[in-house]
Amino acid sequence: AGCVGPRLVPDLPVMLWWPGRPHYEGRLFNELADLCDRLIIDSDDGLEPSRDFGRLLHVARRRTAQIAVGDFNWARLLPWRQVAAQFFDPLTVRDQLRSIRAVEAWSGSSGSDAQARLICGWVQSRLARLDVRVDRTLRQVEEVPAGLCRLDLKGEGGNTRFTITGKPNECLATDMEIDGRAYPERTMRIATRDPAGIDRAVEAATEAIAARFGTGPIEARMQAHVVTVRRPPP
Repeated sequence: AGCVGPRLVPDLPVMLWWPGRPHYEGRLFNELADLCDRLIIDSDDGLEPSRDFGRLLHVARRRTAQIAVGDFNWARLLPWRQVAAQFFDPLTVRDQLRSIRAVEAWSGSSGSDAQARLICGWVQSRLARLDVRVDRTLRQVEEVPAGLCRLDLKGEGGNTRFTITGKPNECLATDMEIDGRAYPERTMRIATRDPAGIDRAVEAATEAIAARFGTGPIEARMQAHVVTVRRPPP
């Protein structure tokens, strides 16, 4: 960590990208956390959600070496969160939010249930702001790819339900039942960005940084702001 500090540009946010499971008690991890503003992890990359989410929360809230936490997996859930929120855009449906009593998230049994836990936690935390307590159930499905594949929001009494189901070709299907009345299913394509376009955007942003702080290799300028910890060899 001692070689990182002198290379950082003052007054710019510094992000620590840690591939795999963070070494929470390790000296390197905590020294870097002291230097950085944000920790970037991927909860689908070697983490045990039942244990690690609690450890990450502690990292975000502890008094020393405190650091904000970002998760690539949370970003992958953006389309699911947007579609779930769209159920309640119409004023005629919005009152149903207070009737939600249970959330069920289904994921493929071949991988981590991190996405299912995250989406359930999101629903519970948002509805808690309305003083609505929601029970959580996690389910796994055989012969389904890893990741979230279905989300159910269930109302009190069992005759109200909002469902999102993952479909092939990057699509999500929605259907709902309110007070026993079923509504037609809708299927929508998830808007994804071309990786090449993302790379070009990052390159343009890095180029602007290089122009701001003088000429030099773009990669070197970027490394001054993103601290990447390489995974040790097996």
